[in-house]
Amino acid sequence: MIDTGDQHADALLMARVRAVQLAWNDTPYFSGSQTRGPTGGVDCVRLGTGMADDLFGWRRELPPNLALDTATHDRDEAEAQLRRLLRVYPELDALEVDMETGAYLVQPMDMVVVGPANGGSGHLVVVGWRPNTCWEADRPRVREIGVGSPAGQLGYVVKHAYRFRNRERWLAPDGAGGIG
Repeated sequence: MIDTGDQHADALLMARVRAVQLAWNDTPYFSGSQTRGPTGGVDCVRLGTGMADDLFGWRRELPPNLALDTATHDRDEAEAQLRRLLRVYPELDALEVDMETGAYLVQPMDMVVVGPANGGSGHLVVVGWRPNTCWEADRPRVREIGVGSPAGQLGYVVKHAYRFRNRERWLAPDGAGGIG
């Protein structure tokens, strides 16, 4: 659940997030693309940025993709790429691990970056509107997955988690991406 401290706004935000996330469902996987729908294509990073762009009503130019195995073979370059992405989206704030639970306390539309335990950042998933779900772009298509799969099956661990500030802008007429 989104928690801004205003229950009415939270309910409206959840409805917007649900509409945007469902609009990306079944979009084919295509590296380097950010076009939603059955004739479009998207990769994992551009799924997160595409959903955000839909919610905020903008489109930003992203850095070029790296080789798919960069997280395993070049940790420094994988982390440098993540920093480049964060410069394009300065509205993302890093989340801290909750000291009581030892986990990130995420909310819908938070961006979670996973990667090999001994490697760099390698895959981005978006926290889903339903509890204990995430959205990912991987072959063959965008889909909603349960928390912990398939990244956990690949030996991936959570590397970073981020939340957009100013989420109330998702409700503003000029902040709407035309979905929902």
